[in-house]
Amino acid sequence: MKVAVLLLLSLPAFAADHAPIPEKLVSAKTVFIQNDSGEQGFSDAVFTQLQEWGRWQVVANRAEADVVITLDHKDGLHNYFYLRVLDRESGEQLWTAKKDAAIRVWGRVARILMSNLRKQLPPNPSA
Repeated sequence: MKVAVLLLLSLPAFAADHAPIPEKLVSAKTVFIQNDSGEQGFSDAVFTQLQEWGRWQVVANRAEADVVITLDHKDGLHNYFYLRVLDRESGEQLWTAKKDAAIRVWGRVARILMSNLRKQLPPNPSA
């Protein structure tokens, strides 16, 4: 009960720092990683970050996921790495971030992108 009260009390302060986050993202429990980047190291690094965070259970079957993290990499004048979170059912984009970085620094890119996501979400009520 105390945790719920503390969470409710922290939401107004949290909301003041960030734009509203879709409820589907906040309430998600499971995630599927879809790697469209062509970089297995990037996918592995995001997986490690998700495991360390512990907010979402990573599932191997897209149909079991609440949300889907898609990873992409665009190589051109800049090396952009993208992390997008989609609603699994509708395909609606719930959150996105990109990072310009050198290839083969996937661990650092994954930490930065996942840190950005973690900062946007309120504390996990089950933690």
